[in-house]
Amino acid sequence: MSLLHIETTRFYLVSRIKESQHKHNESLEEFISGKGFVPHLHNPFNILHSKLEHSVFQMDLDAMIDADFGAVSLPIGEDCSAEIGWFCGNDKPVYAYIYDSGYGISCEDQYRNLSSMWMVKGFLTGIVVVDNQEVFDLVKEDPILKDKVEHYVSRRTS
Repeated sequence: MSLLHIETTRFYLVSRIKESQHKHNESLEEFISGKGFVPHLHNPFNILHSKLEHSVFQMDLDAMIDADFGAVSLPIGEDCSAEIGWFCGNDKPVYAYIYDSGYGISCEDQYRNLSSMWMVKGFLTGIVVVDNQEVFDLVKEDPILKDKVEHYVSRRTS
């Protein structure tokens, strides 16, 4: 399966739901072809995680079950790590994207967020670096990710 432009598939956007990540997540969801489930559009994001109802968990789990693959919007946290492990454990591909949406953190900081998570890196099917040769070169030196990375040059005009 190609990592990009998958027109007929469904994906689950593994992403933080906090408000500061919303525009970055939505931009990545639009960049990836297919039908995406973006958790913050369905989950309450303005309450403590300790107050979330079981129904929120079940809605996200159902979306993960329905998805053909997981797409990781960096940076990630603990819940995202669990979702990545779930995809791997259920034999579903999961790809991380290092993508400068103009709304999130830099590509370098996205890689730094991921670089220390050795179990997460092991669970990833692949990693896509979009429009950033320097970060692609960094990822090519990562002992776990070096054989999983693809550099994608978009035709975006920004």
